[in-house]
Order: sequence, then structure tokens, then C-alpha cells
Amino acid sequence: MPVGLYSADIVAIDVGSGRRLVIENQFGRADHDHLGKSLVYAAVLGATNVIWGAERFTDEHRRALDWHNEYTTDEVGFYGVQLTEWRRAHAVS
Repeated sequence: MPVGLYSADIVAIDVGSGRRLVIENQFGRADHDHLGKSLVYAAVLGATNVIWGAERFTDEHRRALDWHNEYTTDEVGFYGVQLTEWRRAHAVS
């Protein structure tokens, strides 16, 4: 979904409440760039929840998500999801 000159990876809408959710995907280790993008997308789109997916999170980024959850209302949530790649094993003939 367009956000100014940028584009949010995934925006979902809860049909019952109409509340928006922003999902920011990232390959590799979490970085400040994607944290900032998540915040901007949430602010511009009026999202009440942010899910940031990355392969690895640093302690500093975990603390940043905790801080946001501690100092915002209960109606707003920030989540970090550690992603793992799974591959199907190929049968050997």
C-alpha cells in the first residue's frame, strides 16, 4: 500500500473493527531502517498494530518494541516475529 514515496509491505484490516495492521518484512538481522519504516507506516495509515518480521532481532530492537508497548495505550501493539526458513526435504530415489 502506498505511503507517500514508499510502500508498506502488507496492510491488513480487521473486518469487524476496521482497525489496520501493518506488517514489515525484513531479510536478515533487524535494523533501524525497518523499525523506522514500521513506525512511519503505522502513523500515516493509522494502524493500531505493527508486526515486524526479521530473521534475527538484536536486544536493542527487542527493547525498542517493549518500550513502545510500555508507553503507548493498550489499543496499540508492536510485535517482533523471528522468521525461520523451512525447506521441504526432497525424496531420494
